[in-house]
Amino acid sequence: MLDHILGRVQAFEKRHGYTPNVVYINHSHFNILREQCPGLFSGTVSYALGFHLILMSDKELAHPRIAWIPPRIKIGPEVENDAAAVLDIRQHRRAG
Repeated sequence: MLDHILGRVQAFEKRHGYTPNVVYINHSHFNILREQCPGLFSGTVSYALGFHLILMSDKELAHPRIAWIPPRIKIGPEVENDAAAVLDIRQHRRAG
């Protein structure tokens, strides 16, 4: 799953000329990612992916989507990019 996501991130960067800062994934993708790459969620990560994960419902999102969201832009009815809707994988590990 991580290979797939990173491939999509690289394709985005090649197409647009800048790196994305957001990857939308559904809960199934997230669970697979946690199984395949438990080190990302161990709390002792010595590297950063360079983007935030935003979880969507499986019904709303079939495949990971890559995007760049300008700072302070609203990404939902009541939420801004720098607020709780942007899920840093380390925050989710602590909460889950």
